[in-house]
Amino acid sequence: MTKQGRLLKKITQHLRAADIQRYMHTRGPKWYTTAELVLGLAVRERYKLSYRRAAEFLDEYYGLSLHWTTLQKAAQRFPRWFWQRILRASARVESMLAAIDGTGFARSLPSEHYIKRIDGKRPAVPVKLSAMIDTESRLVLSARVRTRPAHDTKDVHGLIRRAHKKPWVVTMDKGYDSEPLHEWLDNKGVWSIAPTRKGCRRGRHRKQLRDTFPQTYYDQRPIIESVFRSVKARYGGHVRGRRAHTVHAEVMMRLILHNIRVVLTRYFLLTSSDHNIYISTDTYIT
Repeated sequence: MTKQGRLLKKITQHLRAADIQRYMHTRGPKWYTTAELVLGLAVRERYKLSYRRAAEFLDEYYGLSLHWTTLQKAAQRFPRWFWQRILRASARVESMLAAIDGTGFARSLPSEHYIKRIDGKRPAVPVKLSAMIDTESRLVLSARVRTRPAHDTKDVHGLIRRAHKKPWVVTMDKGYDSEPLHEWLDNKGVWSIAPTRKGCRRGRHRKQLRDTFPQTYYDQRPIIESVFRSVKARYGGHVRGRRAHTVHAEVMMRLILHNIRVVLTRYFLLTSSDHNIYISTDTYIT
C-alpha cells in the first residue's frame, strides 16, 4: 500500500468498527465517501490548515479533488454521535484505572500586537473539554465538548456511558467531590476516587475517602494532564471554528488523531525493538 493510502485505510477501519455507513447522505449525491471527508478534516487538524489549504493538500497529495466548502459543510453537518462513535472505536480497551478531568481551548489566537491595539482583552468564554482516559495506554476513552460554562460533575455521567467499557476505578480531582456523584458511580460498579474538601462531614463515600484515601491510585491522575498537554502541543490550544458543531468537530478530531498516534506509536515501537530500528509515525499520521 502506498504511503498516501495508509491514513485513509486507518480511518476506514475505524468507521467500519463504529458502524458508520459509507455515505452519510443515503439519498443525496454520492460524490465523496464519509472516509474521504473525515480524511480531509484530519489533515486540516494535523497540519493546522485552513479549509482552503486542506483541500489543496488533498488534491496534491491524495489526488482527491474537492472544494473547500465541502469540508466546511461536512464539519457543520456531521452530528455529535458521529464523532463519539469514531472516538469510541479508536479506544476499544477495558480500563482498569481511568482518570477524568477537564481543560479549556481558547476561542482564537490573536497576536499580542492586535490585543494591545484594541482593548487588551482576550476572547472570553473558552471551549471546555471533559475527557476520560486510560492511565495505562493514555487513550482517550470518551469526551464531551461544551461551548458554554458548566460544572465539571455534569459531564461524568456521559463520559461513563459513552466509553466502550466502563472502567473499574476512576480518579478525579477535588472539583468532583460530590456525594451524589460517588453514589451514582458506585451503583454502576465503578470505584471513584476524589480528594474531599476541607471540613468534610457528610456522605458515606466522602467519609471513607477522608479517612482512608488511596493515594497510590490517585497518583496516576496527573497522566490525563500530560495527555491534554500533548494534544495541545501537537494540534494547538485554540479552536478556529465559530459555531458549536465546527468547534466540536475540531476538538473531537484532535482526540481521534491522538488515539491513532498512540496506537501506532506503541505498535511500531514493539516492531522496531524486534529489528533494532526506529520507525517514525509522522508518515502514518498526516
